[in-house]
Amino acid sequence: MNNFTLNHRTCMRSLLRFVCLLVTCCCSAVAWALSEVHVEKAGTLFSLLPASEEQLKISGSINGSDIKYLRQLINEGGVTSVDLSAVKIVSGGAAYYETNKTE
Repeated sequence: MNNFTLNHRTCMRSLLRFVCLLVTCCCSAVAWALSEVHVEKAGTLFSLLPASEEQLKISGSINGSDIKYLRQLINEGGVTSVDLSAVKIVSGGAAYYETNKTE
């Protein structure tokens, strides 16, 4: 092998290590930014959310009051994404939009 081949391999290994480190840091940052909240009693989401979280994953039961609160957080720009895949929407609470309520 010549010096060019060895230098090229060394450079590629260093680049690969850097990319792996970068991906690890980015994935960790995303994981830290996501807040998971379980709502045991519908209508109590406002009391469970940590302040100023951008990404939320919510589970449990929510009603119109919780949806109204989420809409408010999104409209104010504090929350940028919400995962509701583990949520059961139940009847009750305030109207979440104009006169629309959960049933």
